[in-house]
Amino acid sequence: MGDLLQSGVSWLADRLSESASQAVVVRRGAVDVDTQGTLSSSQIQLETAGGTVLTVESADWTIAATALATLSPTEPQAGDFIDWEVGAVTRTYQVFPADGEHCYQDLGGRTVLFAVHTKMVSTS
Repeated sequence: MGDLLQSGVSWLADRLSESASQAVVVRRGAVDVDTQGTLSSSQIQLETAGGTVLTVESADWTIAATALATLSPTEPQAGDFIDWEVGAVTRTYQVFPADGEHCYQDLGGRTVLFAVHTKMVSTS
């Protein structure tokens, strides 16, 4: 029997893409990748060396790992951009490490979906 957990995560990823995603473009340098993404938000709490607790809010895009297969490396990188057209407006998000180290989370632990941490940097 195949890996039941892997099958379940893949099935859930497909349902998310079908029912709650938008067309987006992931940009890295001169390479553009047309794909689907689902926008959500998250809050990450960080403690500074002085003991101050900072709350960082990021706009997270859930994107299928297979959609980034043409990029090298295939994981989201700080400095990548995600463009989302809403009517006549393009909203541009930049990938950044919300906790200072990681710019994405591997959802499901099977490299099926990435939760990509971004911040909106422009609208045009």
